Amino acid sequence: MGLMDDLLKTGMSAMMGAGGQQQSGMAEGILELLGGSKSGGLASGLGGMVQMFTQKGMGDVVSSWVGTGQNMPISADQIRNVLGSDLVSSLASKAGVAPDMAGSMISQLLPMIVDKLTPEGKIPEGGGGSILEQGFDLLKGKLF
Repeated sequence: MGLMDDLLKTGMSAMMGAGGQQQSGMAEGILELLGGSKSGGLASGLGGMVQMFTQKGMGDVVSSWVGTGQNMPISADQIRNVLGSDLVSSLASKAGVAPDMAGSMISQLLPMIVDKLTPEGKIPEGGGGSILEQGFDLLKGKLF
């Protein structure tokens, strides 16, 4: 199953309970973050995010998302600890959700997105720009 299938499945599940717009908005924000875009992205994209997690003692967790095995879970509190409340609040605002709800959404979406952007178990050269752009284009085309 590809990145788009997983994101679409997550978005459709959320729509059934309300909040599909919020899920897709959060996924868009995460892709911008990982792409190192102008709107608050990490300076070195996916590699920068992996470095942030490693520096905060979560290297084993993020490595599981990049690797080809089972993805380790992460809690909303761990997301807030690694990314910081300002970044979580920024993503919440973009998705139209309360900041306390954003951590939970990010904890569900981020592992899946990172996993799908690293299908060979490693971060693509150059931060994975082309893969991120492709994922973002697919996300925009299918969910919006």
